[in-house]
Amino acid sequence: MKNEYYQQILVDFFDRIDQFADSEVRSILESSGPELVSKLSELTYAIEVGNYSEAIMLIDEMTEFQILSAYR
Repeated sequence: MKNEYYQQILVDFFDRIDQFADSEVRSILESSGPELVSKLSELTYAIEVGNYSEAIMLIDEMTEFQILSAYR
């Protein structure tokens, strides 16, 4: 994607994963990666168009999905 916001979010996200995540966390992220990337794309678009209520909902969905992935 040629979206600088999206790219910066991904760079920051993966930098933090490299810094703080252990192998179990990395495994969870790998299995949930496609869904996470899809939601990040939606989040970026919602922010770009100023739909902040949608952005907040997407953040909640991503958080819930990651938590559920951790317990599966």
